[in-house]
Amino acid sequence: MSLAGHVSVWLTHVSAVVADLGGDCPSWLSDQELSRYQIITAAKRRVQFVAGRCWARQCLALAAGGPWQDYMLSAPDHGAPVVLDAPHAAGRALFFSISHSGDWLVCAVAQYPVGVDIENTQQGRDTQALGEWIHGPQERTWVHALSTSARHARFYELWCLKEAWLKQVAAPLRTTMQGVQFMPADDSDAQAVIVSAEAFTLAVFPATPSSVVLHGAELEALPKVPWKTL
Repeated sequence: MSLAGHVSVWLTHVSAVVADLGGDCPSWLSDQELSRYQIITAAKRRVQFVAGRCWARQCLALAAGGPWQDYMLSAPDHGAPVVLDAPHAAGRALFFSISHSGDWLVCAVAQYPVGVDIENTQQGRDTQALGEWIHGPQERTWVHALSTSARHARFYELWCLKEAWLKQVAAPLRTTMQGVQFMPADDSDAQAVIVSAEAFTLAVFPATPSSVVLHGAELEALPKVPWKTL
């Protein structure tokens, strides 16, 4: 498939990836990934780490071809992971981003730095208190005017947008969650896309509705809603 000017997004479940992998530490982890894996003490977090790394490789292979096990990925302490090596040159020119929440696992692949974030919207969280922590001044004004249910949905949209933005921006330009603000946009001036279902919200940045290609039955029928930074 051609990725020129597009970002492809695939969604799965951590449990589905784990079921295919088995329980051993995978031999296909890069040295950097193995070092990260070995310092993770929580069993659940180890499972999530391996599932995410496997899913990223499978999505890269879907985008550029070759055996997914042959993709070597970095695992920096800070900043976005990158493709260190791939079965052919086209794979090394790709960028990717992964995110998980609960059992949801998403990966975005593009020919430019990209960020993706997903949140399980059915987990119990104090979205009002967290909203005060992430909302910038202008966001706070119009979010407070919403109904309680709309404010809950808007929290997850803004959280995902900000996480996706942070994942793709160069380190010197990063700021706090309050430091980057978003608002709904038209397709013509979109900089990001929100995709929502009953159980999750996900965001892709940078993206427009026409540039995002959604893969899989759980995503393909969902609307792609444009947003932009303030």
